[in-house]
Amino acid sequence: MTTLQHLHPSDLSTDPADPADPADPAGADGFAAPPAASDMPGTEAFAPPAAVGAAAAPQQALYLTQPGNAAAISASDIHQGAIGDCFLLSAIGEIAIQDPSFISGMIKPDGAGKESVTLHEPVRTQFGRPVYGTETETVSNNSFASYGVNGQGQDTVNGVQEIWPQVLEKAYAQANGGYAGISNGGSPVDAMKQLTGNTAIWTQDIGSITPSLLKSLWSAKDLIVMDTKDAGGLPYGLVSDHAYMFQGVQTIGGVAYAQLGNPWGFDQPGLIPVSQLGRGIAEVDIGRV
Repeated sequence: MTTLQHLHPSDLSTDPADPADPADPAGADGFAAPPAASDMPGTEAFAPPAAVGAAAAPQQALYLTQPGNAAAISASDIHQGAIGDCFLLSAIGEIAIQDPSFISGMIKPDGAGKESVTLHEPVRTQFGRPVYGTETETVSNNSFASYGVNGQGQDTVNGVQEIWPQVLEKAYAQANGGYAGISNGGSPVDAMKQLTGNTAIWTQDIGSITPSLLKSLWSAKDLIVMDTKDAGGLPYGLVSDHAYMFQGVQTIGGVAYAQLGNPWGFDQPGLIPVSQLGRGIAEVDIGRV
């Protein structure tokens, strides 16, 4: 497997040539979906039900502000369902953290229960770099998967459910073979590219991920997703074969810690010393809006 060149913040700001994606990115064989209520966290493969259930709330709103959170678009709005698409939801969550207005710009409601969602795909290369075109997916609000993101009524305030995460998940699914096409894992790098139309890069050289690099990328509002190893007993509360949103660096007692967010919406990992990321992280994916 080819490892990306050493990362530096300028790699993103200068729009480098788009590297080939890893043939077998961390977790590509099936990112972890949240366990059923009776199960312990694990990496069992998702098997979609025979029929897609509708999960439409009695009333819906594209965006809501919720108690304790004044932001209409927030990573905390995301609660992964039984679909193994943490690779996608972590990328979406990073956009929500770094540039929520980008999400509202992607989604155009028609006022009649449908939204047009702008995604991107490479149409050609120029000077060795990909040039992305746009594609539009029209999403109907009355047929979200009950086993998808927020499919169990999360993000409901006073009988009204916020649906922007479901709209984006469904649009991405429609562009990639349906819910079944995204149910068993994928590449956060590919998700970032298709969501933003910009280059994304990856590395498995976890030792090159330093506090100063993370802080610089974070300050530049770049997107960072961290993928865990496919192994049991990972430290810091990490789930095997899973993708996490990066939420910043905290320095405590002179030690720099990475804070990660679980797209499940629960079972958040503990703070991880940046120097110890390699104990649980197999790959770091970096993109931009």
